[in-house]
Amino acid sequence: MVWGGTDGLARGCRCRKRGRTRLASVLVACAGLAGLVVAPSAQALTYGAQVTLPFSGLSEKPIGLAVDPSGDVFVADAGNNRVVELPAGCQSSSCQLTMPFSGLDFPNWVAVDPVGDLFVTDTFNNRVVELPAGCDSSSCQLTLPFSDLNDPFGVAVDPADDVFVTEPSENEVLELPAGSRTPVTLPFSGLDSPFGVTVDPAGDVLVAEPGQVVELPAGCETSGCQVTVPFTELGIPVGVTVDPAGDVFVADAGNKQVVELPAGSNTQVTLPFSGLELPQGIGLDPAGDVFVVDTIARRVVELPVLGSTQLSTTLSGGSASGLSIAVPAGTGVSDQATLSGASAASASGSVTYNVYADAACTLPAAAPQTVSVTDGTAPASTPVMLPQGTYFWTASYSGDGVNDPSQSACGTETSVVLSSAKFGADVSVALAVTPEAGSPPGSASVIRFTVSNDGPEPASDVISGLALPSTLAVLSAGGASQIGNLLFWPAGTFAAGQTDTHPVLVRPRGSTTGGNGMIHGDALSLGTLDPNYGNNFVSESFTVTAGSGRLLRTDW
Repeated sequence: MVWGGTDGLARGCRCRKRGRTRLASVLVACAGLAGLVVAPSAQALTYGAQVTLPFSGLSEKPIGLAVDPSGDVFVADAGNNRVVELPAGCQSSSCQLTMPFSGLDFPNWVAVDPVGDLFVTDTFNNRVVELPAGCDSSSCQLTLPFSDLNDPFGVAVDPADDVFVTEPSENEVLELPAGSRTPVTLPFSGLDSPFGVTVDPAGDVLVAEPGQVVELPAGCETSGCQVTVPFTELGIPVGVTVDPAGDVFVADAGNKQVVELPAGSNTQVTLPFSGLELPQGIGLDPAGDVFVVDTIARRVVELPVLGSTQLSTTLSGGSASGLSIAVPAGTGVSDQATLSGASAASASGSVTYNVYADAACTLPAAAPQTVSVTDGTAPASTPVMLPQGTYFWTASYSGDGVNDPSQSACGTETSVVLSSAKFGADVSVALAVTPEAGSPPGSASVIRFTVSNDGPEPASDVISGLALPSTLAVLSAGGASQIGNLLFWPAGTFAAGQTDTHPVLVRPRGSTTGGNGMIHGDALSLGTLDPNYGNNFVSESFTVTAGSGRLLRTDW
């Protein structure tokens, strides 16, 4: 990891160990305080309200924490000599599980690898044990071949399954390479009671010790490239974890806080946890939520990331719907809000609908309506009947512990209430395409362009037209005036219920090439108000399929 600034900390010892590859895109499984990390950079994140997870029966010494790729949270409950799990989404202690380790004596730390294998430092037994993923009994528990351990504390595992362990009493960090039975002492220098350990996406190893966090870049074989991560005024940092962007998170037990140092920055950020008494274990879930073991309080707390939540709206009244509609007097209009975003499907909170009589949205035209959001769904507002005029609508979402508040802008939605006398015409258009009768398949097709007045009153001065792509040749314009591939029919009056169909004979240009395109049709009444504009336009796509020497087929 390279740190920014001008203090000489941007030193890159970027060699790699032979035969080993560390991919930045692979998930990093970190020890207790460094749970499996698959979160985005937290530099610009906004956090919601702190949540206490429903673990039950924790001892006075819960310490390490890890999070797996599914968001399941594991805690090393040292005082009870066990490791417990709370599955993702669990809302009560009824789904808490005790992992089937056996013979544990003060398990300090827990780590999880990308496939779900669990690793625990069994401190008073001076060993590191592994429980493979899917194991449901202690019979498959493994003891890793570390030798002569002395009160091991932190543990981490990287994507290559190399395992890292800290020994505070020996002031050293050991690595057990995947497939090896011989641990290696990493070339850190001057360590003083190293606690938490983690591995970043580049393979750099970071260790928390009183007053600081130090880093050994991947592949570094001497202490000459050891770096002090530029946190300031750390007390006793115990837990450390890193996200894929390289942001470093530290549980500072001495200062009763959690701090973050964004990648490349020398300016740390204090996360908005509250009431922490002794934060030690720390981890991140796939969404970027931060989990901390607050040891003295015998609890695990979560700081959820607020998801970016968007709100979109649609007005409905009579047969009209959309962002801008017109309705006859006496027609109720309602607003429908829709939430979207990464966490919107589980959103709660409320949506408030407002309607105003002025374009600045300062003069309410009706009382606000507030509805509750359940599982991401907000009911529509109750229809409101308003007098003749133009109205401006807004909707606002309150947000919840996970989703951001969101609001539609004034002027996004408008409704026009017309007098009943002006609401009579409803011009609509439709397209249909069939092969020309008696012609070989694919040689020609007939576009049938239909214009109708579905309203109860006549529609005067109706003009209609078709826009055809240049890939089609017009053989017969069906009585239309033609300018290139634009066809226009003369203005006329359509009686209530009248329908006219204009047949246009076309053929794809060329006989051996395929292609596709769009046909557009529209009709408007210039003399009669038509508030339902949604059916005045129609578009159809087509595909021309060609064969050897001649056109085989035209698909519409």
